[in-house]
Amino acid sequence: MARLKYQNFDLEIQADRSAYTARVTASPAGQSAGITRFELSFDEFSSQVDRIALRPGANRAGLPSLHTSVRDLGAALFTRIFQQTVYGCYERSLGAIRDEHGMRIRLDLSAAPALAPLPWELLYDPDRRRYLNHNTATPVIRFLPAAESERRIAIDQPVRILAVISNPEGDEDVIDVAAETALLQRAVAARVETGDIRLEILQRAALPDLHDKMMRFRPHVLHFIGHGRYNRKEVTGELLLFHPGEDRGVWHRADDFAAVLLNFRELGLVVLNSCEAGRADIRDPFAGVAQTLLLQQVPTAISMQFGISDDACRAFTQGLYESLAEGDSIEEAITTARIRIFAGANPIEWLTPVLYSRHSAESHLLTSADPTTQTARGATIVSQRPQAGSTTGAGRQDTPRGTVLVEQRLIPGPRPPAAVDGSDLPRKAPRHTAPPGRVRSWGDTTYGQAHTPTDVADVTQVAAGTVHTAALHTDGTVTIWGGTRGSSDIRRVGFDMAYIAAGGDRTLAIRRDRTLTGWDRTGTLLARLPKDAYDIVAVAAGRAHNMALRADGTVLCWPAAAGNSATPPDDCQDVVAIAAGTRHMLALRQDGTVLGWGDNRHGQVHVPRFAQQIVGISAGGAHSLAVDSDGRLHGWGRNDQGQFGPLHLLTDVKAVAAGDAHALILTVDGRVKAYGSNGNGQCDIPAMDTPALAIAAGTAHSVVTVASATTI
Repeated sequence: MARLKYQNFDLEIQADRSAYTARVTASPAGQSAGITRFELSFDEFSSQVDRIALRPGANRAGLPSLHTSVRDLGAALFTRIFQQTVYGCYERSLGAIRDEHGMRIRLDLSAAPALAPLPWELLYDPDRRRYLNHNTATPVIRFLPAAESERRIAIDQPVRILAVISNPEGDEDVIDVAAETALLQRAVAARVETGDIRLEILQRAALPDLHDKMMRFRPHVLHFIGHGRYNRKEVTGELLLFHPGEDRGVWHRADDFAAVLLNFRELGLVVLNSCEAGRADIRDPFAGVAQTLLLQQVPTAISMQFGISDDACRAFTQGLYESLAEGDSIEEAITTARIRIFAGANPIEWLTPVLYSRHSAESHLLTSADPTTQTARGATIVSQRPQAGSTTGAGRQDTPRGTVLVEQRLIPGPRPPAAVDGSDLPRKAPRHTAPPGRVRSWGDTTYGQAHTPTDVADVTQVAAGTVHTAALHTDGTVTIWGGTRGSSDIRRVGFDMAYIAAGGDRTLAIRRDRTLTGWDRTGTLLARLPKDAYDIVAVAAGRAHNMALRADGTVLCWPAAAGNSATPPDDCQDVVAIAAGTRHMLALRQDGTVLGWGDNRHGQVHVPRFAQQIVGISAGGAHSLAVDSDGRLHGWGRNDQGQFGPLHLLTDVKAVAAGDAHALILTVDGRVKAYGSNGNGQCDIPAMDTPALAIAAGTAHSVVTVASATTI
């Protein structure tokens, strides 16, 4: 798609006693011949604004029903200003711009501060039946005229992007910062690979850490992921960052945050993906964080004028950076981001992002992503500040504590643990991941957990909890079903996932950047996960405990509920696979031995001496199962329901899955066998005309994936 070349349509609004005047000071059709006088007040539309200006964390369930009233508000704002000479100039200007040209509608409200809190991003042209901000040819920009002379800053590629992440513990809503970070990484991955972009991530950001990182990295773009708010008592926007050296957070005023960024002249764009960071106040239209940054000479800032949901934040990040990575201008990119939000499940929050700018022309961070059209390794943005010095810090490679450096490619997905992949053991190990297939499930379906969804396909892994089931798809999303009595509903959650595990009432998942996330049995994001869950390559969930395996072979355990002890033994090192039962845990070490800890009332953690050369493990209600390198099955613990099966006859085992009192066995030729309790039909294996690829056992139900075409 050809880039748009913009001309400016500068609209100046001024207070004039009890009314206002509007004047076009520049446009493709020239200046307006006169001044348009109109009456308008914030109070006139305050009730409509209050309905959409949700506070951070507010319930957004009713927003889609506001679609009509939002459009009406946008039309009312448009017709109030775009009348008489202003409207005539607007029409002539649209006729004057040619193909591949656009018109930046730069709204200057500096002389009309009482109108700044109105959502001008909603401007709706009733004649053309479209929002101006839905069209890349007519982006609306909140413009701050520069008092200083403009200077151009050349951004020599690679463009340096710094993602600043702050999500301290406290009373604020949980933000899935890892999900947004992964989206940002994926959006720019191709340009990172070609060396056009360098992306660094500052985790657990405190204000001193941010300044230190700015000094070393000298970013062109700063993207903030975290909480924001507008402090109405103090009349200032605020951002929540970590207190230095602690897990708690501290709110920083807009001017404090801006002071840290003041002297970094390379900085051309700040994106504040946080609630209310761009909110305007009648008492001070420049009190928001974004507006304060512009006053401190940051050329461009994008921020949120109201509270915004986690889903909308992620959609915004994905749309913005995918567009910027294609070589689009900031104006085109924010339009793409708004449409991405609009196209989602909540079509109202697209109005929340605001573009503040001091630029006289559009800004491109990158040249075209198409190598056939790329003419230079560099791009130019406009600034009103003095030219930056020759020392940029671009070549520095240090990575202080709390940062993750992404140089040439996205962080690769988790290395499967040895009991899943077997590549790190000196013997063949069974695989628990598999090629994509279809799902089959049976057993207890009281909560819908054994209902087999007909539209769940391309599944590479399945997991089963107490009363719910989860499936991982080839596209990195996860489907969860069950969890509600008599329900057959399915929920699609997550993205960019590489591995899942289920147990109790929850599903845990590893993203491809080796970070951890999870959901409860209804698909709601888990509010609390351990902060030291990093570089994760495997997870396991039991009824009472959770486990995570780090790439360095150490194991992290945490209770699923208060009062449960989950500390692994001191010799739990060099681990390659983990398993969690109802109240006990297992770890497989690199040397093929197994450790057990937790509840041992039935001997489920007392590993027999003959269990050697183990390559796969599974933990059930009160029993443990293991597979050795010869494909033989081992079992210990409770066996009153025959959940071990005929151990001496099972010599072709590829994988094993332990339920509460039953077990599933996957053989090397793709057949499934079941042993143990069958009170809910969990061992009644249905006929399958294609090989099984993966297995999972819940409390009283069983799940497999089967191949799509090959016949046994």
